[in-house]
Amino acid sequence: MGYTQMNVLLVAPPLPSLYYTANVVFPPLALMYVASALEQDGHDVEIRDLTLDNSPIDYSNVELVGITCTTPQYNSALQVAKEAHEHGKIVMMGGVHVTFTAEETLKTGYVDYVIRGEGEETVRELCRALQEHGRNFDHMKIPGISWRDPDTKAIMHSPERCAIMDISGMPYPARHLVNLKRYPSKLKNRRATTLLASRGCPYKCVYCVVPNMNSAIYRQRPPESIVDEIEHIIENHDVDGILFVDDNFTINVRNTIRFCDELLKRRIDILWWCQSRADTLLKNEEMVDKMAQSGCYMVFLGLESPNERVLKSYNKKLRGDEGERVINLLSKYGIKTMGSFMMGEIQETEEEVENTINYATHIDPTYAQFSILTPFPGTKLFSAIKDRILHFNWDLFDGAHSVLKLDNLTKEQIEGLLKKAYKKFYLRASRIPQYLKNFVNPIKVKDTLRIIHRLRKLSKNYRISEHNPSFSGYPTLNSGD
Repeated sequence: MGYTQMNVLLVAPPLPSLYYTANVVFPPLALMYVASALEQDGHDVEIRDLTLDNSPIDYSNVELVGITCTTPQYNSALQVAKEAHEHGKIVMMGGVHVTFTAEETLKTGYVDYVIRGEGEETVRELCRALQEHGRNFDHMKIPGISWRDPDTKAIMHSPERCAIMDISGMPYPARHLVNLKRYPSKLKNRRATTLLASRGCPYKCVYCVVPNMNSAIYRQRPPESIVDEIEHIIENHDVDGILFVDDNFTINVRNTIRFCDELLKRRIDILWWCQSRADTLLKNEEMVDKMAQSGCYMVFLGLESPNERVLKSYNKKLRGDEGERVINLLSKYGIKTMGSFMMGEIQETEEEVENTINYATHIDPTYAQFSILTPFPGTKLFSAIKDRILHFNWDLFDGAHSVLKLDNLTKEQIEGLLKKAYKKFYLRASRIPQYLKNFVNPIKVKDTLRIIHRLRKLSKNYRISEHNPSFSGYPTLNSGD
């Protein structure tokens, strides 16, 4: 027996206790994309973001529950799955973590289907099959799912699903299903929300999961399509700040310039934020100029380390001196910077970590994020050093805890160096005048207090956010500078 129109609940699970102190929560863009695909097929879809509201879920009118999660959300996601399963609901789970831990997930008995890789078409086809046949359909005909055979209990996998090549043909995310005003993310004093301009990445950093996804192939929307969506967001959602969640927004330099020109041509007044690479920006100053003219407020830079040996071990393909040069270049055009620095490489010494901390304060990006190298499932790093992982408590795979046995540093040492990095960067004497200046600005005072509050947390239970693996818990997006 199949279903008619399905009532689908999509859930972003809560984050671990004390894990999320940054108060930076982003709308669940992946769920909104899945929701828009399901709505096109006539399904009734609801989104619950438990990172904002962890009140009890009413399952009475729900037939299918879909849950997304990152690695540190996994245990929380399983609790939601268990609850939905006990209410007799069909449960599917997707996201990067379960794509690579499908067997572990299905063996819990709480999840009926794991959605591997990009989920829009897979979930759509799964719902159609459930509509027509109930649970008695040919699972192998739906690429990208894993399930447990009800008779043999064996874990089964259908073939991989190819990446969605025409991402510009996808419907806009179902932003109408969430209250964007509840999300605190801002660029300067402007309400900001997320937007996806591309998928995939051609680079192969060992700590990143993207190279091992079947969706790693780089695909970009035409600049006109991106700007059309920005106009739609401005007109329908009272938002004038855009956070691009692309792994690397500026891979296609020509298209990035075209995007900036399109914003200028249409005279769209927004501020926007993106992630990029130092080497790309340094080679293309004309693009940086266009970015600044069109409202680029801040660029996130994965600089990681000034140590050439460490960068080589990460397969980062950067030089240690490029960080300072790119900070200066972006500052020249009035673009603020968030520098990301990593510590805890297997052979890294205390001297090398101290060098990274000193380098961060020397090149002085507007903000800095520090994290401990973490081997996420699906990464080349995870496969290469799995025998060094101290435990598999996924709650602590958050970039703030050491989960690896290092050659030269203990767990306590590296976690202490992480706290030292934040304190040294943000509590420097040169930073204090800016904090004091902000106290006389009514727009900035709240953000300054937030930064101070987070710094106090460093000595206790500081956590780095990976609600979206591309972002971390830092004072950037709420900054009023």
